[in-house]
Amino acid sequence: MAEKRARVDWDAIEPHYRANVRSLRDIGAEFGVSDAAIIKHAAKSGWERDLGAKIKAKADAKLAAALVATERADQPAAKLTEAVRVEVEAEVQARVRQSHRTDINRSKRISNRLLEALEKIEIAEAPSDTLKAARKEASELPPMVTLKEATGIFKQLVDAQRSLVTMEREAYGIAHLQEDPDDQGVVVDPLEGAKRLAFILARAGQQLAQQGK
Repeated sequence: MAEKRARVDWDAIEPHYRANVRSLRDIGAEFGVSDAAIIKHAAKSGWERDLGAKIKAKADAKLAAALVATERADQPAAKLTEAVRVEVEAEVQARVRQSHRTDINRSKRISNRLLEALEKIEIAEAPSDTLKAARKEASELPPMVTLKEATGIFKQLVDAQRSLVTMEREAYGIAHLQEDPDDQGVVVDPLEGAKRLAFILARAGQQLAQQGK
């Protein structure tokens, strides 16, 4: 009597096929089926592979080639080696990041000036229109806003500062760092922080073990 063939788990294969990350031969080896059988079943079931990653990779390659050709237009194509391409990409990315840093610093200066201006504005609970008009005409007096208006302005400035801090950390390549709660103004690598915590816990465990003897 012929041995029954093992049932192929097509439901498990489908997400691997659609993801288009692994080769069909690799998927087939895991699930005990040939790549030809997978192609046949996929066509029959209407499965479609995600081409997004491949399209993006192709587009990135074309953009990189065009960028290198533009930046090194004076050099023959034969001399545009991989090392040259890497150097060009690095130069362009450095220029872009420097531009971002300049714009962010400018925005921070504007935000700080607005905060300084807000500090000079007199705040009242609810000044009347008459009082506002009188103060507006008196040029020697600082302007006045209501507490509600000042609160709204301050909130917007705080939100702007928060966004600028995030953008600045990304532009300077320190977004992965976080502030050390024990040292004001000091940033640490989360991995180093985890190592430090593990060391402290291990030392505490040793001390407890010694006390229990």
